[in-house]
Amino acid sequence: QLVDPSLPLDEGSRIVGFRNWDASLNRPVPATPYDFTTWREGLTSVEELSAASVFPGNLITEDGQSEAVEVAAMSASAFRMARVLPLLGRTLVEADEDPGAQPVIVIGHDIWTRRFFGDRGIVGRTVRLGSERRTVAGVMPAGFTFPATHHIWIPLRVSAVGSAPGEGPGLLVFGRLDRNASREETRAALLTIGQRAAVGSPETHEHLRPQLVPYSWLLFDPSGIQLGLAIGNIFVVVLLVLVSANVALLMFARASARETEIALRSALGAGRARIVAQLFVEGLVLAGLAVFVGLVAARFGIRSLMATLGSDSGRPLPFWVDDSLTLTTVIYGGVLTILSAAIIGVFPALKVTSHGLEARLRQSTAGGGGFRFGGVWTAVIVSQVAVTLAFPAASFFFHRWVVEGQTGDVGFSSATYLSARLEIDRESAPGVEMDRIYSDVERRLLSEPEVAGLTFADRLPGTGHPHSWVEVDGEEAPKTSAYGHLVSSASIALNFFVVIGAPILAGRAFTVADVESVSGAVIVNQSFVNQVLGGRSPVGRRIRRVRVPDGPRMPGPWLEVVGVVRDLGMRPEPAGMYHPVTPDAASDLRIAISVRGTPESFAARLRAVVSDVEPTLQVHDLMTLDEARARGSLESQYLSRVTAILSAIALLLSLTAIYSVMSFTVSRRTQEIGVRVALGADRHRVIGTILRPPLPQVGLGNGGGAI
Repeated sequence: QLVDPSLPLDEGSRIVGFRNWDASLNRPVPATPYDFTTWREGLTSVEELSAASVFPGNLITEDGQSEAVEVAAMSASAFRMARVLPLLGRTLVEADEDPGAQPVIVIGHDIWTRRFFGDRGIVGRTVRLGSERRTVAGVMPAGFTFPATHHIWIPLRVSAVGSAPGEGPGLLVFGRLDRNASREETRAALLTIGQRAAVGSPETHEHLRPQLVPYSWLLFDPSGIQLGLAIGNIFVVVLLVLVSANVALLMFARASARETEIALRSALGAGRARIVAQLFVEGLVLAGLAVFVGLVAARFGIRSLMATLGSDSGRPLPFWVDDSLTLTTVIYGGVLTILSAAIIGVFPALKVTSHGLEARLRQSTAGGGGFRFGGVWTAVIVSQVAVTLAFPAASFFFHRWVVEGQTGDVGFSSATYLSARLEIDRESAPGVEMDRIYSDVERRLLSEPEVAGLTFADRLPGTGHPHSWVEVDGEEAPKTSAYGHLVSSASIALNFFVVIGAPILAGRAFTVADVESVSGAVIVNQSFVNQVLGGRSPVGRRIRRVRVPDGPRMPGPWLEVVGVVRDLGMRPEPAGMYHPVTPDAASDLRIAISVRGTPESFAARLRAVVSDVEPTLQVHDLMTLDEARARGSLESQYLSRVTAILSAIALLLSLTAIYSVMSFTVSRRTQEIGVRVALGADRHRVIGTILRPPLPQVGLGNGGGAI
């Protein structure tokens, strides 16, 4: 559903997206107003071609309370394309897109009920979006969050931002295909338009190729989702193989144990088809019950996964994501039921009722034992023992990594800090000086009696950090890879270490000169010294990043290590380095505030101060630093629980299957064991005789699982 969904709108399967693909850089490029107007004029097979520009904004109500919201500046045609009527008032119309028109706003049902208490007289009132006042034109019904998770809509004024090639903001362009038009025909027409644009504007469109893509591709990169699905599928396939092997062993032993019964029924006149049909029906009942339990578990599992993803991102999932089981999934369960019934019922029955049944029956009566496990079953047993060992071990180490990341020591008392992510919309506030805004926010907050100190960083301790490859100048120590060493990184304010109480262990702290210098100064942590430099003195050494694209490695400029600090909860790589925040990079920073008293009690005041300093500056993810650390590992916690449950199931199934096989083997050798005991064999020798054959199989399985 995340990769290529059918939107839950009227004829949603015909809604598609349009974008540019840069052939020289091999990556998607947002469409511009010029592209939108050109495509709208040339694509006759698309109904209501629309565009939207999405950005974060600050909604400020009459009581002065601000809230960070996702805003969609959208063309009026998008509402007609969605075919969803407003709950109150009206949607946007073309007249709202005129540069001189009165600023209006359409709000979503969630904001209407939560911020305006469901006031049906909201239409016509004014609210502030950033620094601009807008009149409420309408309220959309519950569940409408188009184009993804948005609850605020304002007119998209394309003419106001210009329509020259390459100019203007990046746009999401989408539309509904005509019922008589195919995607192939639309792609051909789009390609023709793109070729004309390349000829007419080669400086901007020479390498651009317009594409028709699934709607969701406009907002989410499908490659990362597909990679995650592929990794998850590998895990599921391995588990499925293990379960299948266990069930096959159990059913083989079950069918073999009924060999005498089947032979007697055959001797009494039961045909082979009747016996196979009976075993198939028995298998069908078992498989149907198993698939029903599996579908119920999948239903709750999907709900839990969606809730985790929403909590991890701090925002709701796109409107097209549905956590219910699809008809395809139910049909798949039905097909799997029949296939499983054939595997666990028909195949063993055919084997048992094959030629020579009477001879095997006489052999079994004489104590010969009928069926025996051959080479294939031996390989199955070895494989399942290996997987049984590997699954719990991998689950244990993964769970320990998650717990350490969430509760591990970050080098200071994080419980007394309030954290938030500050973000500003560059389109609604062009030319804003971020360093000035952060200075004003810092000055205002430090005047509050509850604030003991504050600092800024692009990543805070205990949360996820970006990581990259680095190499050391003149390094002779072995590297962790051909590209160098993998380390985490963070950009921090000059007072970062002072505020969190982490003194410099060697060298010096950052200075204003480091921010202005082009030479590049970095501070590394103790794990960097131990893992990358082998414990050698780091101060004065030079390091550099190594970019690893699809082609050859691309090293960056040399950076000088000027200081060392203790480890401060860098993840996922404990070895890390710190850079000073530069004015051009200060557009999306986290703030950490040391609060006297309870951090949660200062949250409302923080929002008020920030909106007062700069109305376009939004506050996201406002929580204690401990909560931020926990949220950063929510997805990992979910995966840890899932792997633990699946590992427990795999272990239980494997032990059950192995026990059943051994029990079956021993039962078939009962007469032999009795003869051995009668001839004087003691108990230990008999047990050794039984355990000796499977020991090599278990040993091979344990060795394979350990590897």
